[in-house]
Amino acid sequence: MVGGLLGVMGMNTAPSLVGVSKATGATSRYIAFSCAAILVVFAFIPKYAALFLLLPQPVIGAAMVFTSSFIIAGGIQIITSRNVDSRTTYVVGVSLLLGLAREVFPDYFKRATPVVDLFTGSMMSIGVLSAFLLNLIFRVGATRSVVLEFEKSDESVDNLEKLLRGRGRAWSVAPDVMDRAVSTTQQVFRHLADAGLMAYGLADFLTGVYPDRMEARSEGQNAEIRLIFGG
Repeated sequence: MVGGLLGVMGMNTAPSLVGVSKATGATSRYIAFSCAAILVVFAFIPKYAALFLLLPQPVIGAAMVFTSSFIIAGGIQIITSRNVDSRTTYVVGVSLLLGLAREVFPDYFKRATPVVDLFTGSMMSIGVLSAFLLNLIFRVGATRSVVLEFEKSDESVDNLEKLLRGRGRAWSVAPDVMDRAVSTTQQVFRHLADAGLMAYGLADFLTGVYPDRMEARSEGQNAEIRLIFGG
């Protein structure tokens, strides 16, 4: 948007860089900052940037095959890392079929109005838009929260694991993220029980808990702990 307002060339994300990151294992944000700084310098020296346009076609083709292979493999890995239920099957299958249909039946899509063509001009746009809309539709009626009442017993902690793993499968949470969530949550509950329900305060027993993000607050006799896990 900023580029459009300034009247410069259109800018976009580079999917091929995902393949390069996966191949090299270099995913640090500091590398991204350094590369961004270099690209800013190149923006003011167009002759140096033009050197990349002089690369031989065979070299560019080989680089595309290399990065594309990792992008495809990475995409399949992301899809299969989640619980593939009936909803996910429809989202992935229909989106892939619609995307491929753009190349199999190009004349059909060319008859679309200019407004529709903005969204059906490529396989990528059709596939992404289809997956986005289908996800919205299939999320209707799918609850994303659950409440479990606990008692002062070890059985309640065991029920917690069953609940979390069941919800994890229903919500397509990655297995490694689910394992961390179960382990950390059980640790918090057992510590609460051993500490006599907050006798030592929130800061004390949360020291050894390692979620991706943690929030804790207390108000009167009530305390709230949020353990946030990402995957």
